[in-house]
Amino acid sequence: MRIKRLIADGGERVSVLVDEAGMPLYDPNLFITRTVRNANMSISYAEGYLRAIISLMAWEKDFGTDLKERFRTGEILTDLELESLTNFMSLKQETITKIRKGVKLLPKAYKYKSSEVTYAAIGCVAEYLGYLVKTHSPDPGRFERAETLTQLIKNRRAK
Repeated sequence: MRIKRLIADGGERVSVLVDEAGMPLYDPNLFITRTVRNANMSISYAEGYLRAIISLMAWEKDFGTDLKERFRTGEILTDLELESLTNFMSLKQETITKIRKGVKLLPKAYKYKSSEVTYAAIGCVAEYLGYLVKTHSPDPGRFERAETLTQLIKNRRAK
């Protein structure tokens, strides 16, 4: 998965999230269009959101869950999952790579992003997950559930 920059006919620069085959991903790009581009935010702001969504998707794969499918069935994230997600969002890529390779790390060997970067990424992920709940959950109270989930995530701090 990667971020691809495009130039629209009018000259506007647009960033989209594409899969390994270069195909745009529907939900992340629609979310960016609705929330970031429509609010006239900069391309770098959109790319920050997309990087956070890439991290979320990496966590989703590592954790072995399909969030959209869970939201379709009315499920929401557990406290354990929320904790895991916020901690994952705080790790630097080099630490994640070592963990995936099976390297056993002492707690002091973990490398973390700054708290400002982590908090910003968690905020982006919280908004995106709220969007997914609103668009994929069949629950009539999905808008309230989405807002609750968004606030739960934003109020968490990574270890």
